[in-house]
Amino acid sequence: MYDDQRVLEIWKKWYSKSVEDNYLTRTFCVFFSESEDQLSQWRGYAQNGKGLAIGFDKRILEELNLINEYNIAFGKVIYNDTEAYVQDIVQDNIEKFQCKSLVHVALELCQDYRLKFPFMKKPGFEEKKEWRGIVCSRIGNYNIPCSEQILFSKIKYIISIESVVIKMEIYI
Repeated sequence: MYDDQRVLEIWKKWYSKSVEDNYLTRTFCVFFSESEDQLSQWRGYAQNGKGLAIGFDKRILEELNLINEYNIAFGKVIYNDTEAYVQDIVQDNIEKFQCKSLVHVALELCQDYRLKFPFMKKPGFEEKKEWRGIVCSRIGNYNIPCSEQILFSKIKYIISIESVVIKMEIYI
């Protein structure tokens, strides 16, 4: 058994690493729409109608949920009842206190923040009928889980005079 001082040292080291891991984790998001042809989508996301639309099989994208529940999620955007959605997340985390420490619950809440909160959007955008794919990856980690039908690239950087864009490619 460890004395209090040793436990505190172990906890500090673990906490410091967890904070660093969290800081180095990036969240990537891809957006899809059920709407096949909507003028507002073309104006906003396709350079005022100069882009193109690509269709996807939702069943293939739903495989994202089977790959790794801690780093990858795919689902329909929630426009209504966002308060109830957040309340469910909070309640789930409160229930975790029965078998987990405060530190573990805090880290899992941080993961919820990255994987669950991006599915919420204001009701005024409901006409978009969006679905989202979320991938969380630590910078420098190029071993993102995949399936037979879905592969991910390593994190890439596009550098221009105006910005640095961090991106990841998904191959379906």
